[in-house]
Amino acid sequence: MDAQVPSQPTPPAAAAGGEGFFFYIAYCWRHALDFQGRAPRRQFWWFELFFFLVVMTLNELAQLPFYFGEFFVEISAEGGEPEVNSFRDLFAFIEALPTWSLVATMALCIIGALILCVLLVPSTAVAVRRLHDTGASGFAAFACFGFCFLNNILGVVVSMYFLTSEKPWIWLDRVLTGFFSENSVVLQEESIFVGWYLICSAIFFVLSLYMLIRLLLPGHAGENRYGSPPTV
Repeated sequence: MDAQVPSQPTPPAAAAGGEGFFFYIAYCWRHALDFQGRAPRRQFWWFELFFFLVVMTLNELAQLPFYFGEFFVEISAEGGEPEVNSFRDLFAFIEALPTWSLVATMALCIIGALILCVLLVPSTAVAVRRLHDTGASGFAAFACFGFCFLNNILGVVVSMYFLTSEKPWIWLDRVLTGFFSENSVVLQEESIFVGWYLICSAIFFVLSLYMLIRLLLPGHAGENRYGSPPTV
């Protein structure tokens, strides 16, 4: 009688290299609200590649109306497109753009922001699971994305504040020089806006650096407090 060869457990398909880009996109969408368990590096970075491609595509689409408006400014200006060498020239150039160009750009930016807000849910979830895989708490992911959101909101507030000013370049020049000159007059509201924006930017940078280091680390080989090693 032939000797029975003991059966070997079938290795996960992921370990055999059976999955890739589209598999992990679909997997992360199916587990968009799953903040438990662990995720290997391949799962996180494949989805982040998808996130990056979407961001780049939305960014280019949002700039298309601006580029078309720039073309109309160029053909209408004497001697070609006006040179932009200072804040004054930049805002004068923006004011010269057709209204439809600015409205279309703003609309596409809003649509893109809404899409990114939706994408942040599965992106945050897989980042939390990736941190769990290294033995770290997922709180850093929530803090990082929270400060990212707050930083962007403050950036929009600051931008709208000086873009709607009668002479926006004067406001910006006064704020920038006010930090380095004792004789400059800087309004209290302007200092608060810029100050909080810089503080949030600094915190976001530190959290992002910590996250990057953690997300690049290999996961624990065995079981940790967040569960068994991931198989997908």
